[in-house]
Amino acid sequence: MRYTAIGLLQAAGVAGIVAYAAGADDYYAPDNVSRWEHATRDGGATFLVAVIAAAAAISFAFLVQGLFMKRRRAVGLAIPAGALYCALLLLAHAVLSLGH
Repeated sequence: MRYTAIGLLQAAGVAGIVAYAAGADDYYAPDNVSRWEHATRDGGATFLVAVIAAAAAISFAFLVQGLFMKRRRAVGLAIPAGALYCALLLLAHAVLSLGH
């Protein structure tokens, strides 16, 4: 049950960062440029997609562990995976926010 709840929270975090990327960048107020468009102007789309996909994969792994695994085989990996997820989400947020 704990892994399912953590996986759902992580999935909400990934959805939140995707919604943040789609939001309008206030720096370009009259032009209505999204944060994604600004962050990927110099060819950073592959990096940003990889960071968000890795965070989504960790979220999916927690959901699978919580929903379908009866034995907790990867208990020792939960804390490092959660820490990596947080770092990836912060990195994605920073890439989408900085650069002005």
